[in-house]
Amino acid sequence: MDRWDEEFRGQVFVTDLGGSREVEVEGVKTALNRYAVWIPEKDRHRIVEVGADLDLLRWKYHIPLRRVCALARG
Repeated sequence: MDRWDEEFRGQVFVTDLGGSREVEVEGVKTALNRYAVWIPEKDRHRIVEVGADLDLLRWKYHIPLRRVCALARG
């Protein structure tokens, strides 16, 4: 996370999970949206919104394409 802190300090950015995911929480299956918007807050970032429409999130939060981070698949 140190690299993200250096790269996006004080900036809003989006993470891309590469597809929607389904997880089970307390026995209930829940869909996780593909994109998460992170905003700076004090000395860290926090997620303010998740969604499936990248263009809408980028427009709403004024996020350039260079600040969309695709998470690596392992």
